Amino acid sequence: MQQIVNIIRGLIGLIGIVLLGYAAVGVGGMAWSSFQAHLANNERIFGSPEERNRASYERNFASLCPEYAEASTWDRWTRLSGWAWCEDYLDRLPQSKD
Repeated sequence: MQQIVNIIRGLIGLIGIVLLGYAAVGVGGMAWSSFQAHLANNERIFGSPEERNRASYERNFASLCPEYAEASTWDRWTRLSGWAWCEDYLDRLPQSKD
């Protein structure tokens, strides 16, 4: 009798795990779908990340890139490594009158 009870408990546990997994996948799928819709809407309204970055670089290169242009190679590789995009704008900087 105890073996039958254990088998029934095991089956109930297995069914519970299967249902929990199904619910997790279903909820996860809905959440992922909602997140993807959010990203698509943002891209439609604000443009792609590449477009936003390019616009930001155009706005800020005149004030940020002179420091990058005057920096040593070591500083460019370490302290200013996130400003590597300035390489594309160095020819557009005003020439210094030194």
